[in-house]
Amino acid sequence: MYIKSQAEAEYDGGSETDVVMNTICHETGHAVGLSHGAQASPAVGQSDSRLGCMRNTRNADWRDLGSHNTATINATY
Repeated sequence: MYIKSQAEAEYDGGSETDVVMNTICHETGHAVGLSHGAQASPAVGQSDSRLGCMRNTRNADWRDLGSHNTATINATY
């Protein structure tokens, strides 16, 4: 995957699918207004499992938004 601009990224097939899915989930979270844990409201730890793919560290297994962010999106939109 490579970044074309602040609003565009392209998948070039060069990364493992799980890592790409994590990155897509994470960056889409930012696009809808989600933050990392310490900047979230209410704030939670950066590695809190409720953050799903929005955790501050990357893990290919974190490919969902997590319960905290799902609740935030549902409350906002």
